[in-house]
Amino acid sequence: MKATIGTKLMAGFLSISILLMVSSGITFYYMKNIQSSYSDLLERVSVILSNTQEVKFHSAQQISYLRGYLLNRDQELLEKLQASNQEVSQLISNTIPLIQVEEVHGGMTQLQGLNGIFKESADKVIRLAKEDLPAAVTLAEAEAIPFGIEMSAQAIQIAALEHQIVEKASRENANNVETLIRTMMLASVTAVILAVWIGMTISRKISKQIQIVSQALGQVAKGDLSVEEITQKSKDEIGDLVTSHNRAFCINLSP
Repeated sequence: MKATIGTKLMAGFLSISILLMVSSGITFYYMKNIQSSYSDLLERVSVILSNTQEVKFHSAQQISYLRGYLLNRDQELLEKLQASNQEVSQLISNTIPLIQVEEVHGGMTQLQGLNGIFKESADKVIRLAKEDLPAAVTLAEAEAIPFGIEMSAQAIQIAALEHQIVEKASRENANNVETLIRTMMLASVTAVILAVWIGMTISRKISKQIQIVSQALGQVAKGDLSVEEITQKSKDEIGDLVTSHNRAFCINLSP
């Protein structure tokens, strides 16, 4: 198959374009993965922090409702206490699947256990309050309320851990982006070097053949018709030119 000079040049430009496209494509792929991973982390942490703050709030509310109920025996406060406890349980259940760090997962599981213990203690206090209110108040201050306070402290600790995770992830993300930029620059430089090499190779090959023909024609122009046959392997326009030259001027060629 005859490959014209135009075809060779087009192949060279196409090779350069492919190199640049591959370099850009790889960079875009990794940049997108880094951004997606970081965005996913921020989204999960945002939900975890929000739910943890809600747990902390409802933990304090449970203590307040229990104390309020013991003060005035308001049934509405008892209903709010039960609803708040259920809300904490639901928040924790929704949060645990989002957690990927073992330490935070353990803390949230512990928080879930504390909420269950608080409910059991609060139920004991409420039952006792129907028979012996002073004893119920003492039991609440000794058992139920300390568990509620511990829940708030645990929620604060979980939030602090999540903030540390975000800070660490931010540093890692910045390092990954910096590494990617360096890699992208290296890949771009490599692509440019290869592009220059391809261009120079094609150019040198074409110019060398043209130079040989030009020298031979220069001899003919000076009246020297004893030029030797030009050996050529090219199958493009220059090859056709060499063949025509050999047929026209080379004395050793058969007609």
